[in-house]
Amino acid sequence: MTAYPLDNTEYLAEDLRMFHAGRTPGLFNITGEDFKVKIAGGMNISVSNGLAFLKTSSDGIGGIIYSPKDETTLTASVATNYTRYDYVAIRYDKISNSCVLVYQEGTQSMPTPIRNLEQYELIIAIIALKASAGEITQEMIQDVRLDENYCGLTVDTLTRVPTQELYDQFQSFYERIQKENEDTQYANSEKFRKWFESLEETLQGEVATALAGRILNLENMLLDNHIYTELQVDVDNTLTDEEGTNIFADWKYQVQ
Repeated sequence: MTAYPLDNTEYLAEDLRMFHAGRTPGLFNITGEDFKVKIAGGMNISVSNGLAFLKTSSDGIGGIIYSPKDETTLTASVATNYTRYDYVAIRYDKISNSCVLVYQEGTQSMPTPIRNLEQYELIIAIIALKASAGEITQEMIQDVRLDENYCGLTVDTLTRVPTQELYDQFQSFYERIQKENEDTQYANSEKFRKWFESLEETLQGEVATALAGRILNLENMLLDNHIYTELQVDVDNTLTDEEGTNIFADWKYQVQ
């Protein structure tokens, strides 16, 4: 195939799969219940219908759509000597030219999906089947539909948001702003330190003593509710304060 679709041209199935070249394998999960695995009594489980997209090989481009019409029932065999990790998968098989739901008997180890040149799987649930258990309970079923190591949701990568690039950009921006804030805080701290040191030098000796006396007088006035100031009378008998300002008041002053 060199172009698709052209008028009056025959195509192979593998040519049509190229139409989905930008799509990742996984579930569409349109209903939220696509391919959900539940107990169905005894050693049986049921799998709801849904819509999935699979590659046709591990290195293939594009893929196929799988969507069973009805709920599917699968049956497990009894685990004899140890806890066995079985799994339920959507499996494409190139040799048989089929795509079906399968119940795969496992081992003592957690499974990995089969993905090679002839088969491709999406594992949707793992069943920890205890030795000699006569039935499957819901607690034994681990839903892995959203785990991208097993299945995940299908995504059109042609319109996918580059989240890692956006995250890296944000992280760089955050670190730069944090560094600028730290530099600003340090500069302000240095300015305050220098100002305070100069203030300490100013508030020494007689200046500090006079200031402390004024603060003490103000404190006494507020606590005792008794306001007073130093007054004096100039040559023309005008009442002034210690700064030489004329006093006009209708309350009593305590003259020191």
